[in-house]
Amino acid sequence: MNEIVDLTDEMIKRVLTAEKELNLFITAHLYLEHFLDLAVDKHFPLQEHLLDVPYFSTDLKLRILHGNGFLTDILYLNGKMMNEIRNKFAHNLNPNQQSIGAKIEKMMLPWHSTEIVKGMDKFEKYKNVAVVTITNVKNALEEDRNTNFYPDVKIPESEK
Repeated sequence: MNEIVDLTDEMIKRVLTAEKELNLFITAHLYLEHFLDLAVDKHFPLQEHLLDVPYFSTDLKLRILHGNGFLTDILYLNGKMMNEIRNKFAHNLNPNQQSIGAKIEKMMLPWHSTEIVKGMDKFEKYKNVAVVTITNVKNALEEDRNTNFYPDVKIPESEK
């Protein structure tokens, strides 16, 4: 299995200091993907070869890790939105900003009061959600447990 490298400080710095949308969304996604790969490797060690298959997408990794109970609903949803936003930037020179804003709006920071979240612009909210999501996945891997980020909060089936 690949060793879990503590990228937390570097990840937090790069995500929180990103000044351009493209840098923010691509960088956060790269860190998320890194830890999802480690989680797939850890939870499905005999399937390690899948990580090198091009069609073993981030979406599929998220679904598998959510389905086996590693990811809570909120972390799954946040990861899904991060992946969809990254795809919009990776495949379109001028992505639809309304669509991106709607995806960021779906992302969840349940411990924040509504007033705090309303006071954040969409990129600040995204930065905070990305850091919390990635850090929770990394911590669960290090502690050899499933994620425990608000396990009782369920997202609607339509969001899955």
